[in-house]
Amino acid sequence: MIAINKDERINLFWNSFLIKFRYPDSVPCTRIFTFSLEQKESIRFLRLIASNKKDIAISPFSSYSDIDEIPKPGDLSIVTDSTGYPHFVIETVSAEIVPFSAVDFEHAKRDDDITSLLKWQLEHINSFKEIGKRSGFTFSSDSPVICEEFKLVYRE
Repeated sequence: MIAINKDERINLFWNSFLIKFRYPDSVPCTRIFTFSLEQKESIRFLRLIASNKKDIAISPFSSYSDIDEIPKPGDLSIVTDSTGYPHFVIETVSAEIVPFSAVDFEHAKRDDDITSLLKWQLEHINSFKEIGKRSGFTFSSDSPVICEEFKLVYRE
């Protein structure tokens, strides 16, 4: 068994994925993340992914510390709940950088199964401003965001 993380749950999950699809141990896990630090919200997002209602992740460009960290097609990532428990492996299909103001209703709906673009914008601009404060940048409607399209490839 290979170890990719200090959390044994992550290692067991990743190794199960590799075995099921007969991937070599050298296949990298690009990142391990949650869609929300709040448990209720992270479970809601996991349910959306499981029901194929969420297949895009939109995040502020400046939340990535290095250009090399930006998702690329083919990247494999583990999605956890807010406690760090692994639920899914997703594969990045595409990733593009656009201004926040260019995110349209279709992309927002695929990110969060919403009924109003304005509601999505207000919720996300507040969240992205908070991320900005912690990272030392000022977020605005012109700030770049990464729209990552992904597909669910594995769940236990």
